[in-house]
Amino acid sequence: MEPPNEQILITDLSQELERKYTYGTANRYLFAFKQYIKRISYQAVFDNSYQDMYTYFSKLRKEGKNRDYIHTEFYGLFTAFEYICRNGYRHDNPLLGIHFKDYRRNDIPFEQLFSEKELRSLLNFDNRYKMLQQRDFSILSLYVIQGFTTGEIASLQPADIDLKRRVVMVLGDRAHPRTLKLEDEQVDSLNRYLIFDRPYLVKETTRALFIAKNGNPETIDSLHHLVSRFRKRFPGRKLNPKTIRQSVIVNWIRSGMDILEVQILAGHRHLGSTMRYIPPD
Repeated sequence: MEPPNEQILITDLSQELERKYTYGTANRYLFAFKQYIKRISYQAVFDNSYQDMYTYFSKLRKEGKNRDYIHTEFYGLFTAFEYICRNGYRHDNPLLGIHFKDYRRNDIPFEQLFSEKELRSLLNFDNRYKMLQQRDFSILSLYVIQGFTTGEIASLQPADIDLKRRVVMVLGDRAHPRTLKLEDEQVDSLNRYLIFDRPYLVKETTRALFIAKNGNPETIDSLHHLVSRFRKRFPGRKLNPKTIRQSVIVNWIRSGMDILEVQILAGHRHLGSTMRYIPPD
């Protein structure tokens, strides 16, 4: 597709950034894009290569630009190139594969993570307490399908579940608020839990969605314990809420999902948080 003129693209990109980011972040990302055009050229936005971009950031380092400046410049340009690719103005993002040595990535244990098939196998189980079957399925599915944090699950309320729209609203703890689609089995399980099981389990007035066997709201510790019961299925590997969420996000990226969509689904406030999950392969 023939790219638009510079001013039209900048205006459209500005509106896209303002829709997805805070005012400050949108302005910083747009400034990075404008700076690149000023330093290089508008045509380079559509013609440049991985090597061109590597050279560009190498020059910024030689000019003495600090780590934060370079990373903001990188994320701003990465976001702009993703937008350009989605609109068909170029076929590749030339920043894919560029990583900075001073940016921490070794906290993601890629070789130890779980495939989507392995994660979904956790949903095949029988609970000896039948009244907890739907509750436990619902909790585990939010971990392995939507990549919830434990804090988000513990904070859920019945009002956050909209079964007619088939969505769950996440206010987030450290993550960004978002609305996520529910799969058919999740809708069915949550519906059964809310109608039949939760009223039986709850012993006092509470807004918590998930109730423990003792009638109190599920806690961070009790949710972690639920996940720990499945560790024996993967001997020698670390199965916990953190590695499950890491696996979900990496699997989204490996499936070819747009990195900005991954950012939204994961609830990351900053693109840099999502970039850490791009596998080295």
